[in-house]
Formats: sequence, C-alpha cells, structure tokens
Amino acid sequence: MHMLHYCQKKYKNIIINDSDDTGIQLFNDAIEGRYQDETRWISREDFEKLKDRDPYVRHCWSFGNNCENYLYSKEVESWKKALHYAKVYGDNTWFRLFDIDKICHYYVIY
Repeated sequence: MHMLHYCQKKYKNIIINDSDDTGIQLFNDAIEGRYQDETRWISREDFEKLKDRDPYVRHCWSFGNNCENYLYSKEVESWKKALHYAKVYGDNTWFRLFDIDKICHYYVIY
C-alpha cells in the first residue's frame, strides 16, 4: 500500500478518524495483507448477506463506497461478472453464455 508506506516514513503516528469503524477495519486488514490475494466476485445477493459483517464487501463492492447499495445496476451486473471472470480467472464461460465469441478471444488470459 503506497500511501501507508509514505505515511510511515513521514509520520510517527497515523490517526484515522471515521464514524464508521468498518472503514478502519478495512484499512487495518489491508495493511496486514488480508486482501493481497482477494479475487472474489461479489454478487448482489452476496453483498446483501455480507455487507454488515465484511468490511471489504461493505466498502469495495458498494456504489460510491456508500456501504449500502450494490456496486452495479441490475442491467450491467452480468456483464461486469463476465469481465471479472475473464480478467481475474481467465474464464470466459460467462461471455459464452452471451454468445459473444469475439470478446472471449479478446479477454482470454494465457
């Protein structure tokens, strides 16, 4: 985390002032490397189940980081999932469900 390294070199103490302590937990977990290998796709249903107990989901998968609303609209969620699976996992299965072979070849990861 570049900001953390900069702050640690420049300052002896770092003060985080946030009314929502899940942001602080997210920050501390990131410092400790908890999300270093994070690759999960979080669906709308996952978000609703996890947002109150998983700071990563609450902040990173919410629209505008508002911690309440899911990141993507219902209209684009399946496309975003297809992109996520293609780029993160090298899996074009979701694109093939849309019958889009040209995009599958473009996004394949070798």
